[in-house]
Amino acid sequence: MLNRLCLSVLLLGGILAVTSCSDPAGVGGNLGETPVSSDSVQARTIPARAVGTVEAVSKTGRQLSPSPGQSVRNWRFLFGQVDDPLSGPINAEGYLDFAGSAARGSSIANSPVDSLDAQLRLRLTYVHGDTSSTLDVQLYDLRTEADMDRAPADTTFSSESTAINSYQVSPTDSLLRFNLPQSWIEEHQAVLQDSSEFGDAFNGLKLTTSDGEVVVGIEHGSATLQLATRQDTVGFQSLKSFTHLEKEGTATADLTDRTLLQGGIGPRLVIDWDFDRRLFTDTLRNVPLNKANLTVPIDTSKMDQERPANPDFVRPRVNGYRILGELTPDASSCRQTGFRQFSNDPETCRLPSDPATPPGSARLDPQLTREVLRQVLSQSPLFTGFQVEVAAREGQQSQNTVQQGLPSTLPVLVRTAERFEAETRPHLELYYTPL
Repeated sequence: MLNRLCLSVLLLGGILAVTSCSDPAGVGGNLGETPVSSDSVQARTIPARAVGTVEAVSKTGRQLSPSPGQSVRNWRFLFGQVDDPLSGPINAEGYLDFAGSAARGSSIANSPVDSLDAQLRLRLTYVHGDTSSTLDVQLYDLRTEADMDRAPADTTFSSESTAINSYQVSPTDSLLRFNLPQSWIEEHQAVLQDSSEFGDAFNGLKLTTSDGEVVVGIEHGSATLQLATRQDTVGFQSLKSFTHLEKEGTATADLTDRTLLQGGIGPRLVIDWDFDRRLFTDTLRNVPLNKANLTVPIDTSKMDQERPANPDFVRPRVNGYRILGELTPDASSCRQTGFRQFSNDPETCRLPSDPATPPGSARLDPQLTREVLRQVLSQSPLFTGFQVEVAAREGQQSQNTVQQGLPSTLPVLVRTAERFEAETRPHLELYYTPL
């Protein structure tokens, strides 16, 4: 077994070196439970034997500092509250800290405190909920230095009990501006005017909401704490950010025969095909495999039905998923088999998916799927099952499908009941030449 696995690893290494893969045109779609012949190639759709979920909490914190002359944009943090019928009420709190080493001009460094103005500037890039509602936002100082980098979404960091100030913002504004009161500037005068790092004198900010029916997302790389006089302005760039998420209720939508996946703090889909059953060990054993797909279709029609009547309610389409593979007991660790391991689990591997398929489905990289199924049909399976999670992405990040997605609150539905056709549920598609 181990020798066969070693050979499989060499084959997989070639697969993983491919930067992008696409699904060949003209094959697939509308396949039934029984084989379908086309010349010498047969096709078979095999629904997953078992579909379940596992509780999951995403890592929603990052410490990202820009290189000289550049900015870090592919991360975000969230704040607000939304009651989506698919998931129930969710509350988000945003945390943000800054690099304090920006040079201060003399007009800032030597100015009296009453001539200084401070403003938090945040660029809005994500909205989930009622865009006609107004967010009542409270801004707090953090009490201590917060280790936000890769912190799980259920983490909390201590803040002062009294808010710096309260603000009202609209989720339709592209740039949010929070003017900081003179009392706050006076409290932090020394560190704001000193051209060294903030250190323990300023630990960052927390944003919470007390009213509003929407969660907004802020671009990490452009978030700025701006200090100004009439003569000069200096901007302190974001260094780290984090989103704390809490699910505060249950769904009101009818989710019968479907499974809910949730960005941020929701469950992750778990699927397997019982590779020891006769179909794989006898009927299809060692057949030449031309192509294979592992696909999890998303029930977008049901998701569209289960939304508030409010025309101002926005729920963006999920534009990315991440797929994990669970190694067999006989396999080596993920790293030894050529994959990146998931979190601290050496037996759960991060697998490349096909970036061209969302929002209609999540699909494992087609070339990798074919190799994985070849191992199954030769009685040397590498994986026992798979997991799928929501992984929202932007720009070039959409091609890096093994990485975790951006923080989000978005729900997704997957058909799981046997009453649905096989190709609308999690399934394998095999295209092979009969022996």
